[in-house]
Amino acid sequence: MASSSNNQQPNPLREIILGGIWLTAAVALVLPVSLWWGNDFAGDTGLVAAGVAAGLGWLASMVALVFRTQFPKPQDAVAGTMGAMLIRMVMILGGGMLLASRFRELVPAALWGQLMVYFFLTLTVETLLAVRWVKKMDNAALSEDSSGQSSLSENSAKAI
Repeated sequence: MASSSNNQQPNPLREIILGGIWLTAAVALVLPVSLWWGNDFAGDTGLVAAGVAAGLGWLASMVALVFRTQFPKPQDAVAGTMGAMLIRMVMILGGGMLLASRFRELVPAALWGQLMVYFFLTLTVETLLAVRWVKKMDNAALSEDSSGQSSLSENSAKAI
């Protein structure tokens, strides 16, 4: 039953770290443009709105990533991915509503637009990571099935 490292079940901690790197890189790449646009649109308040949206989007995506990795079996992958999407959506929209009611000056500074930018950015990265995660789980399940089938066929041949 020896299998190569590519066919083993994905390591959740490694996936969280790697996913965190990808999510951080994506947010860091978009943040300067978001800050520039926020400053141009609403001055200092726009900078705050952009920074808060980036932080909330990143935090929600990291929580969703950790949640998704808690479903290591291939048959649970869809439930984990859907739950992660729900967590991200609730955190970003709920956080946006809380911020909009508490700090009303952020709403005219395009807080909702900035939140949607980071929601869709992190959703895209998270979807790519989820596809990669499911592919790794499928490869591991296939390698286990094929090794089990080959030993079963060997046993059948010996019995005949």
